[in-house]
Amino acid sequence: MANMRVDYNPNSINDAYHGTLYEVAKKIVSEKKFIPSKSNDDYLGDGVYFFEGSRWLAAKWVERNHGKDVYIGIVCACVNYGNCLNLNLPEHRFILNRVKEEIIKQPGFKKLGRRITDAFVVNYYATNINKYLDTIRLTYICQDYGKLYEGSIIYDYAQPMLCVRNHAKISNISLSFGGKDYV
Repeated sequence: MANMRVDYNPNSINDAYHGTLYEVAKKIVSEKKFIPSKSNDDYLGDGVYFFEGSRWLAAKWVERNHGKDVYIGIVCACVNYGNCLNLNLPEHRFILNRVKEEIIKQPGFKKLGRRITDAFVVNYYATNINKYLDTIRLTYICQDYGKLYEGSIIYDYAQPMLCVRNHAKISNISLSFGGKDYV
């Protein structure tokens, strides 16, 4: 198969925010350890999820998943992108599409009855093609909220997401917010 590797990105983001329950956030900060999501139904595959540059999105995620009456914990970290599958770039989306095509060509795939999700394709890519994948980036546009205003090309709700597979790329972990009513 032709080259489907991604180039190393030496850049880092200093304000990556992970939303969770307050007690979990305190434990993450004290132990300097995250528990990764592992599912073929998560957005970008297995890893620790962050919102780039937005505590507000991290807090909203906690509210959507745990309710409005919980104590929110927002962890801030620095993340080095490393070997990054940046799905904001068309050439990296092309890689993912080629991986999906490789998956469905495998003998017996249809018999498994698997659903092809983005997470499934990313996990396959990271396990079988690029075992050195550190991070995955995507700005997810939720079109349900509509455009910012009439005549705008900007959607009202965009989520710059970062999934970190290699925990060694996470540093400077701190509690950014703990409490109720962030938003």
